[in-house]
Amino acid sequence: MSSRRKSGAYGDAPERMRDVLRGALRGALDRLPEAERVMAAWTVACGPQMAERARPVEFAAGVLTVETADVAWRRELAGMRERLRAELGRIAGVAVTDIIIVLPASARKPKTSR
Repeated sequence: MSSRRKSGAYGDAPERMRDVLRGALRGALDRLPEAERVMAAWTVACGPQMAERARPVEFAAGVLTVETADVAWRRELAGMRERLRAELGRIAGVAVTDIIIVLPASARKPKTSR
């Protein structure tokens, strides 16, 4: 019976591969303007499942605006904001100072005046 732990030779392989892919992406992104680098790094930083429900719409002056599908995903992203900022900076090589999370116009409730 093998006593190989999951964090052994095979358990670390996905994390090492992820690091290799991030490095390769970083090299390819270096030729793009900052805003495009951040936008392109989004899916890698947050993962494909989240990228399906949240998309970057603007990057200006270090602030990334992300549009998310609904309030639940907005809350999920808000909890990951700092990790995503750091990951985007690492992958894109751009300082992301803040992430603003918005809902699509169709999901926003109109304000009523009283």
